[in-house]
Amino acid sequence: MSQVFKSRIYKKSQEQNINCLFILEEARFGGPQIYMLNLLCLLKQSMNVKLVFPEKYSGRLIQACEHNEITYDTLKIQTLSLKPVNLLKYIVNFGFDIYKTSVYIGKVKPRTVYIAGGSWQFRSVISALIMRSRVVWHLNDTNMHPIILFIFRILSRYASGIIYASEKTKFYYKPLIKDVKKTRVIPSPVSNRFFHRQNNAVEKPKFDINVVTVANISPVKGFELLVDVARLCKSNVPVHFFVVGSVFETQNAYYNKITDLIDKLELTNITFLGSSDNVDQVLSNMDIYFCSSVAESSPIAVWEAMAMGLPIVSTDVGDVKKYVEAYGAGFIRNDARSIVSVLSNLAERRDQLEIMRTASNKCASENFSQQKCAESHIDFLKCIGATK
Repeated sequence: MSQVFKSRIYKKSQEQNINCLFILEEARFGGPQIYMLNLLCLLKQSMNVKLVFPEKYSGRLIQACEHNEITYDTLKIQTLSLKPVNLLKYIVNFGFDIYKTSVYIGKVKPRTVYIAGGSWQFRSVISALIMRSRVVWHLNDTNMHPIILFIFRILSRYASGIIYASEKTKFYYKPLIKDVKKTRVIPSPVSNRFFHRQNNAVEKPKFDINVVTVANISPVKGFELLVDVARLCKSNVPVHFFVVGSVFETQNAYYNKITDLIDKLELTNITFLGSSDNVDQVLSNMDIYFCSSVAESSPIAVWEAMAMGLPIVSTDVGDVKKYVEAYGAGFIRNDARSIVSVLSNLAERRDQLEIMRTASNKCASENFSQQKCAESHIDFLKCIGATK
């Protein structure tokens, strides 16, 4: 049994009954992993919960679990990837990985299995169904491959409940769900530390605007648009763009493509800061948050920026428009020239920036707090009988 999975239990006994087992099929640190950490930090106070994820690339996630005293295990299973070699490994090991996950679920005996990373993590759904476990499926995207959608259409009928990360995600997936399900829209939660903006340590020159985006490097984050905006701002708008995020091995080619384009255009107003465990401190020294994504659902990086009181300039993705426009916390624009026009106006109107700072923080406080998200999850799990 010990060869099937590697167990790391933090401050809890294996004999304790697990109310809810949360499964992630991707361990690389990003939005879904932060979502789980923020949620479990509070859920663990009222129920026995555990998080399980692949062993590969799990270093940062393990550190975060131990720092937040979250019970977790790792499994030696493959992660779905479009990279040919990794995709082949996923397919070849598919059946055995279902067996490993099923054995693990059988050992833990959770009352409910929460599939935490989106529709593509159907392998864990199959494992849970084999063990006749109650399944809650969390959906967090608005753009998925047709094959995944076909599989989801079949398996979703067996889920006890579905949680959507946004109204956009609900609109996207609802037509695929034939049987009536108990569902709820619950936005991504923001860690409490983001609600306390620190004073900027460095005084910036007048009309020098620092614009930040927090995203692991990938095509879905729309970095071509960011580069185009920076190009148009180069001579006319006094802004500097900062990018905080990791470059995973599978995205090296895309990252090189973007940096080659930056070099070709001779842009000096973009700085890649790499990954950071102190995103809140980085945001404290910024003026505007820019989201250039092609597709999102409930982008936790945007919500974190709002909690820190940053005005938002974003493409129309996920539920960003719904919140930003309702609170007057920024602007939704989809083309480079419109975005540059907005940035230019904000650079000249510090008073407007200050108004939007307050609006952003208010929006995050009222919609994205850890407490609100945890309470919504607890209520939903009780509603479907997942905690009894």
